[in-house]
Amino acid sequence: MPTYSPWETQPIPAVPKNAALKRHERLRKAAGELDEQNQRDRYPDLWELLVRTSDEQVKEEASALAGLHNYLRSDTFVPLPKYVYEQYHTVQFKVFMGLLPEINRAWITFDSRLYLWNYDDSSGTSTTCFADQEQVIYTVAVVKPLPGVFLNQIEYILVVATVVEIIILGVAFEQKGNPASPLTLFKTDLSIPSDYETVVQIEGTDEGRIFLRMLSGKLMELVYQADEGWFTRKIRLINHSATMLSMVAPTFLRDICIKESIYLMAVDKVRNLIYTVSRRNDIQVIYLDRGGKGFQRIKAVNDAVNRALPGRHDDSVSIQAIFPISEAESRKVQMVAITSTGDRLYFTVYAAFVGVNAYGAPDDPTEPNTLEIVHALTPVQRIVGATYTVHEALYSNGFLLTVSAISEPTDRIYGTAPHSGQIIQQPMKYWIDNYAYHDKEGKVWQISETPTVSYRPQPMLVKRDDSGVMLNELATQLDSPARSFRLVTHDGILTLKKLRPIDLLCELIAASPDQRSGGFEEFFSTYGPAEACAMCIAVACKHPASETSFKEFGGHKYAQLASAAGRLFDEYGGVPMICQESPSVFDTNGGLGYVLPSPEIKFSGRHDGLALYLSRLLRPVWKSRIVVKDRRIISNFSPTSLNDLLLALQNLGQFLSERPAFTALPTPETRPSDIDREAWRSEQESTHNLEQLLKITTETIAFFVMVLDENLGYLIDGMPGEQQQELAITTFEEAVISPKGLEITRALMAAYIDGQIKDERHVDTVGEELQQICPTICRQNDVILYKGIECIQSARNQPSADLQVVKLKEALTLFYRVLPEIPFNKLAEITEVLRELDSYESVVDFALRWAAVQDLDDGIPSTHLNIMADPRLSMRVPEPPRPETDYREPGIVRRRRAYDIVFATLESFLNISISTAHAPTHEHMATRRLQLIRRSLLTDDRYFHEAFYSWLIDQNRADELLHIKTRFIEPYLKKGAKDPEGAQLLARYYIYNERYADGARVYRSLAEHPALDFDTRLEHLNFAVVQARTSIASEQQESRAEMEEILEEADVAQVQMELLDALKGDAWKNLGLSEELWANVRDRFLTMNEIYNQYAKPLKLYEVQLHALHVSELSHVQHYAETAWTSLIAKARDDALAVGHDVFASLLGKVRHVGHKFSTDENVFPIPFLIKKLEQECYEAALANRPTPESGWVVLVLRPLGIPYSIMFRAYNQIFTDKLPPWSSDAALRFLLEDIVFLISEWLRERTGSGLGGVGGMVGLQHYRQPHQHYRTGSGGMVSSGGGGGGNNNDDDVPVQLIDDAIQKYLVTIQDGEARDLVGKLQMIAHRIREF
Repeated sequence: MPTYSPWETQPIPAVPKNAALKRHERLRKAAGELDEQNQRDRYPDLWELLVRTSDEQVKEEASALAGLHNYLRSDTFVPLPKYVYEQYHTVQFKVFMGLLPEINRAWITFDSRLYLWNYDDSSGTSTTCFADQEQVIYTVAVVKPLPGVFLNQIEYILVVATVVEIIILGVAFEQKGNPASPLTLFKTDLSIPSDYETVVQIEGTDEGRIFLRMLSGKLMELVYQADEGWFTRKIRLINHSATMLSMVAPTFLRDICIKESIYLMAVDKVRNLIYTVSRRNDIQVIYLDRGGKGFQRIKAVNDAVNRALPGRHDDSVSIQAIFPISEAESRKVQMVAITSTGDRLYFTVYAAFVGVNAYGAPDDPTEPNTLEIVHALTPVQRIVGATYTVHEALYSNGFLLTVSAISEPTDRIYGTAPHSGQIIQQPMKYWIDNYAYHDKEGKVWQISETPTVSYRPQPMLVKRDDSGVMLNELATQLDSPARSFRLVTHDGILTLKKLRPIDLLCELIAASPDQRSGGFEEFFSTYGPAEACAMCIAVACKHPASETSFKEFGGHKYAQLASAAGRLFDEYGGVPMICQESPSVFDTNGGLGYVLPSPEIKFSGRHDGLALYLSRLLRPVWKSRIVVKDRRIISNFSPTSLNDLLLALQNLGQFLSERPAFTALPTPETRPSDIDREAWRSEQESTHNLEQLLKITTETIAFFVMVLDENLGYLIDGMPGEQQQELAITTFEEAVISPKGLEITRALMAAYIDGQIKDERHVDTVGEELQQICPTICRQNDVILYKGIECIQSARNQPSADLQVVKLKEALTLFYRVLPEIPFNKLAEITEVLRELDSYESVVDFALRWAAVQDLDDGIPSTHLNIMADPRLSMRVPEPPRPETDYREPGIVRRRRAYDIVFATLESFLNISISTAHAPTHEHMATRRLQLIRRSLLTDDRYFHEAFYSWLIDQNRADELLHIKTRFIEPYLKKGAKDPEGAQLLARYYIYNERYADGARVYRSLAEHPALDFDTRLEHLNFAVVQARTSIASEQQESRAEMEEILEEADVAQVQMELLDALKGDAWKNLGLSEELWANVRDRFLTMNEIYNQYAKPLKLYEVQLHALHVSELSHVQHYAETAWTSLIAKARDDALAVGHDVFASLLGKVRHVGHKFSTDENVFPIPFLIKKLEQECYEAALANRPTPESGWVVLVLRPLGIPYSIMFRAYNQIFTDKLPPWSSDAALRFLLEDIVFLISEWLRERTGSGLGGVGGMVGLQHYRQPHQHYRTGSGGMVSSGGGGGGNNNDDDVPVQLIDDAIQKYLVTIQDGEARDLVGKLQMIAHRIREF
C-alpha cells in the first residue's frame, strides 16, 4: 500500500454565501396589494348589480343613496353656419337634421337640399351641399361600403332617402382615414325608387348591409352589388316585414298584411343583432348570424313595458329608444330599452350561461337563443319629478342621457350614471344611480358621444377588459378626458361635458384652494377616503386626467392647485386603526362559549389611495407582455405611451419623496403616540413596499424607454436564444417582482452594454448612464463586471505574455468582487476566453469560486433534492439542453453548470494526453492535468467533490477514486453504496487503504442486497470472508468478533448453497416445498435453524443435515449425525435396490462423497459408527443372499478418505469385543474377522512394503464370501486401495502388542473347524507382528 498519493489534499474554506434577504418578497407583497386594489376596482357583472336591487330593502337603500350632483357642464355651443341658417327662409316643406359622427359632420336638409357641416370647423366654411335631385329628403345615414364594390378611396357611403327614391353616394376624405379633413361626395349609379315609402331610419352593419325602417312600420333591407346579375338587379329592396298574404294582396291592402309594424330599430354591430320595437311595445331580436349575412328572427317579448313593470299598467308609456350594451359592461345583459317615463328595461339574448372563461366570467353561448327581461330600473321620482317624459335619449357605457321638455321652449337634459362613490363603499355592491341635469333653450333632436383621446397605453396585443370595469368611473377616469356629448338643436350643436369625480375635485380646489370650503368633507364622504386620496394624488402629481380640468377651472394656477391637492391628501387621509369585527353568532350556552371577534387592520385613506393610484397607473401594462413578435420582436407599447407612463410614475415618486415619513420603515422613535402600534407598523411596512415597487417599476420602464430609442430588435437578436424566448413572454409585473424577470432585464441590459461597447463607447460612460436611469437594476457591481470583461478582452491584444498575465489578473480581481452577480452565460463566455489564453488554472479557480457563491437555499425542487441525496445521479440523469442563462434554476443546478466547465477543461487535457501518447508533450499534459485536479480538489465545496467523483465514474475512471484522500470521498462512496456497483467501489476503497474490516463489512452488506442472485451474493460473502481473515491475521483485535461472525455466516451460506443445489430444477416441487419457502431459499440468506428445521429435516435431505451439523455448535452433534447417517445409508440402499443398481457401489459413492467434505469432523463423520453400519449392511446382504462385496470393502471405502488404520482397527476390535447383534453369532464374528484380517494385512503391507504372502500380500482377497460362489466386481465392488491410505505415515504406526493381544483373543474365540483358513491367517499375522 503506497504511503503517499499525489492527490492527497487539505481542504480550504469555501467562499462564504451572501445571506442577505432579497428584495423580491417586499415587491411581491406590494404587487399583491395592487392585485387587491384591481380586484376592488372591478364591479360585479351589470346583471348582478341590477338583480341585487330586486330585494325591496336593497331597492329602498339604493333609492335613498341616489345622488344629485352637478356633473353636467355646458362646454361649447357651435351655431349653424350663417349661410346654412339662412336657408330656413327658403323652406317650403320640411327641415330635418341629425349627426353623422362617423364622418365628423352634422346634416341638415331644407326640402331637397342636403348640407353636411363639419362641426369641428369653427369658421363654418367646411360645408358640403348635395342638391342634385328635386325630392324632399327625409333622412340621411352613413354606412360602411360593401367590399369590392367601390374604389378604395371611398371610405363610407351616404344613403339619402327621399319620398320617392333612395340614393347612394360615395364619401371620400382629402386625407384618407381622417374624417375631419374636407370630404367629397361621389355620385354612383346606385339608386332605387322607394315606392312612395317614407324612410325614417337607416342603420348599417360593419359588413355593409343597410336596413331601413319605413314610416309604414316595415323593416326593409337595401341590397346592392357591383354588377347586374342574371336574376338580380344591381340595387333592390327586400321587405323583411312581408308575409305570404301581403305578396298576393292588392297594393292598397299590403300594408295591412305586414308581419309587424315597427317604429324603432337598433343594430348591435358587435353581436350582429337587430332589435325592433312595435307600437304595442313588442320587442323582437333578429340574428344576422356570425358572418353578418343571415336573417333569423329569434324571439319577441310582447308588451315589454307592462311585463317589466307589472305593477304600473299604464298603456301610455312607450319605449322611446333601445341601445346595445357592450361586453365591457356586461356578459349577461345585452340590451337596454328606455321608456317615455325614463324607465330602463334590461334584456338578455342568451337563455343560459355555461362554463367560466379566463376572466372568471361566464362563457357566452355560441349564438343568441332568446330574448328575456332581466331587470327594470325606474327613475328616482324625488329627483326627476312626476312630469318627467323622455323624447330623446342616448345610452353609452353605463351612462344615460335623456331629454325631457320642462316647458315649451326649454328641454332638460338628465344624466344618469352609476354612483361609483357609493357603490364602491357597499360591502355587497349593487346599482345606485347618480343624477345630474342641464337645461337648454330649444328642442334637442339628437345626441351622440364625442370620441375622446385615451391616456391609457394600448398594447399591440389587445386584451379585453374584464367585465364590469367600464362601469366603475373611479377606476377608469384616468384613462381619458371627461366624456362629452353633442346635442343637435334647431340652431346649432351644444357640447355637454360629463365631469368625472376628479374634475369635480379640481373644480372644488379651484374654488377654494385654501381648503376652507366645507365641500371637501362632503367629497371625501361621498367617494370614501381611499378614492378621494387617490384623486388628490392624481391632481398633486399633475396627471393628464386632471390637467385639462385645472386649465379650465384654475387658469394658470396649476402648481398652486396641485400643492393644495397634496395638502388635502395629508389632512383628510386619516390614520390606520384596528377594527373589531362583530361575530355573526354569539353562543352563550355552548361548550365553547362566545365566538370571539377577530381584529382587522384598516389602513388609512392615504395608504389605500396610494395603492389605488399606483394600481390604476400600471393596470394597462402590468399584466401585459413587454415585447411581442410581429415579423420580429418589437415593443408591445409605443415609446410615447411608455414615456407618458414613466412621467406619471416619476411624478408619483417625487410626491412620495416630499413625504419621507409616509413611506419610511417603522421604528419605535417615529411612531405617533395617538395611533395603534400594530396598525401603524403594518401600514408603514406596506407603504414602504409600495414605494419600493414604484421605484423598481420606474427604473424598469425608464430602461425600456431608453432601449426603445435604440434598435430594440437588434439588441434582442444579440441575446441568447432562450433569453429571447423568455423575454417574449415576460410581463412588466414579472420583470419587476420576480428574480426571473430581473435576470431577463439584466440580460437585455447586457446586450445593450455589449452593443454600446461595439460602438466604441467606454464602459464607464455607459455604466454611469445606466446607473443614473436605473440605479437599483444596474448596480455598481454590473459596471465592475463589464469592466472586467473589457480587461479580459484587452488581454487578447497584449503584445507579451507578461502583459497578458497582468490584464488577466486585473480582470479576475474585478470578477471576484462581483461573483454573485455574474450570470452563467457570462461565466461561460469568460472561461472560454481564459481557455483561449491558455489560463486553465484560472478557469478552474474562477468556475469553482463562482459555484461556491451560488445560493443553495433558493428553493430546490424535489428532483434536485434527489440528486443531492445521491450525487452520482447528477451526472447520469438525462438533462434537457443546457440553458444559456440560469435565472430560473436552483442554486445546486447553477453549481453543476459551473462544474461542467471544470470537467470540460480536465477532459480536454485528457484527450490531448491520449492523442499525444507517443509525443514529447504527453508527459507534460498528463502532469498538468494532475495539477489541475489537485487544484480543483482544494475547494471546500462538497457538491463539487461529489460531482467530480461522479464524473470520474462516468468517464470509466473509477480506479482514480481509490487514490483520492479528501474528507468528502468516503461519505460520497457511502452514499453511492446503495447499489451493488457503488458498494463494490467502496469496498475496494477500504481494501486499498488497508481497512480490511470495513471492506468485509461492505461485502457482507452487499451480500444482503435483494437485487442479486444467490450465487452473486455468496460470492460477495466469500469476499467478505477473505477480508475478515485478513483483518484477523493483521491483529485488528477491535473487530475480531465481528469478523468471526462473518466467517460463521459464510459457513451457513455454504450449507444453504448445498440446499439450493439439492432443490434446483423441479426437485423442490417433487419434494413438496411451498413456493414461499422456495423463494426464501433463493432470495435471502437463511439462518441455520431455518435451514435445518424448515428444509433439511422435513425434506429428508441427509447430506444437508450433516453439513449443517458440521458447521453448527450444537451439543450432541454426533447423535444427530448418526441418525442422519443411518437414514442416508438406508436411503442409498433402498434407492439402489429399487432401480436394480449395485447397492454397495451406491454406498461407496455416497460415503466417499460425504467423507471428502467431513472426514476430519469426528462428530459428523463418526468412524466407529460408520464401520459398524457398513459392516452390518454387508453382513445383512450376505444373509439375504444378495451380492456382497469381498472382504475388506469397508476398509477400502474409508482408507482413501485418509482414515488411519489405527482408528479403524480400534473400531473393529470394539465391535468384536462387544459382540452386540448382529455380531453375537460365530458366523457373524467370522464374517467380521475376515475384514479385520484384511485391515491388519493392509496396514502391515503399507508399513513394511510386504503382506502376508501371495501377490501384494492380498492373501485371501481372491476368495468370495460365503454363501456366495460368484461375485462380479463392478464400479463399486473390488476396489484397490491405491496406496491412498496414507502410505508410510508415521502417525499410523502399528501397535504391535495391541494387535497381538487381539489376535490371541480372536483365536480363542473361533476354535471352529470351519474357520481353519481364517485361523491360519491370524496365526501368520501374529507371527509377522512379533517380528516388529
